[in-house]
Amino acid sequence: MAVGLKKKRGSIRQVLVVTLLVIAILPLLFVSTWNYRLMQRELTYDNEVAMIQSAKTLAKTIDSWLEQNVSSIEELAQNPLLQTNDVNVIKSLLTNVASGNSAVDSCFLADADGNFIDSTGTSGTIADREYFLQAKTGKIAISDVTVDKVTGNTVIFMAAPVTGTEEKVVAWGVNSEAMLSWVHTAKYGETGYASLYDRRGDCLAHPEQEQVFQFNLLDSSSKSLNEAATAAYNQTETIIGHYELDGVDTTAVMAVVPNTNWRLVLSVPTLELQALANDLLRLNLAITGGAAAVIIILSFIVSNKLSHPISKLAEAGKRLAQGDLTMQTDAKSNNEIGLLAETFNTSIGSLRGLVKKVAGITEELSGSAQELSASSEQTQQALEQVTATLQEIAQGANDQAITTQNAVEMAFKINQQTDNAALETINLTKAADSLETLANQG
Repeated sequence: MAVGLKKKRGSIRQVLVVTLLVIAILPLLFVSTWNYRLMQRELTYDNEVAMIQSAKTLAKTIDSWLEQNVSSIEELAQNPLLQTNDVNVIKSLLTNVASGNSAVDSCFLADADGNFIDSTGTSGTIADREYFLQAKTGKIAISDVTVDKVTGNTVIFMAAPVTGTEEKVVAWGVNSEAMLSWVHTAKYGETGYASLYDRRGDCLAHPEQEQVFQFNLLDSSSKSLNEAATAAYNQTETIIGHYELDGVDTTAVMAVVPNTNWRLVLSVPTLELQALANDLLRLNLAITGGAAAVIIILSFIVSNKLSHPISKLAEAGKRLAQGDLTMQTDAKSNNEIGLLAETFNTSIGSLRGLVKKVAGITEELSGSAQELSASSEQTQQALEQVTATLQEIAQGANDQAITTQNAVEMAFKINQQTDNAALETINLTKAADSLETLANQG
């Protein structure tokens, strides 16, 4: 029974602890999870908006730089000196242009066949260059980032048809290091970076220099990246892509550089974008854990306060079950437990009174039982005497029955003997009759 009481006391504490934890912790966990998901969505949206703005700003900056240089070469193409056939005049003009613009790596003039002369006096042909062929059609042409074979520098070639002629094309190579440095230094967050890709997807600028001219955005080892890049190249709007590369989930904004159809890509690990939300989740979990610890402590205090008088009542009940009616429980409380204790003591008092009444009645019954016992002894003695008398009468009756039986047997024998005598008399009579008959005959 003691074991059962301990189990009940333990169960009270467990029920209180578990109940309080469920009531308090589940709402906290729900709120924490809901806040985390809400914060995650809000942060993702805010980050994506900020990334789009940053990518668009950098793409616009690059495009503005290109437009500025395009405007300059358009202005140069209108110079009437380029229309002359005087090589020295043209060379002097090209030299002044190159020296007067620090961004220009080299400046040259090509004829209809692509044969050119540049500001350094070097000659050659650009007949197979895409930008030359496009400029011959009367359009301003901008090449992708390439290496100038003459100077060895990384440049972007820009070409424009010379005004007033149908055969000549003026071009220059603009040093792209300044423009590429903007891409190299562009950051987002802690590890987010920018990269630049030409119209074919070849890498023009990347924080990892070994990726330049080696990595292709449309033909990578990541299928998800290839799909995101293809989607970006199929439209002219800035898009947001999600892909996995080298085991890292990445969120990227791909913006268009309009004049070149290049793509500026701003990439950030997705986990970094969600870092604040994750920090908030950890904080909420820490708060929940602290709340759980406080609730456990408080629940133990409350359960001990509640279970102590209950334990006393249980112990009193145990003693009552063992027959002890002299005890009184001292469990006190200002609630229903205190009322139960008072009721318990009142019940014990009532039981004591009832037991006293039962004891008095038992004593009376005991006296009556003793009197009945004495009367029973007298009755027993009388019964024994009657029994003895009856036994004597029965013995006499038995003896008489035996005597009667003997007399009956004797009478039966006498009757039998009488029958036999009568039979013999008949036989003698018959014999006498026979003798008489014989005598009469004789």
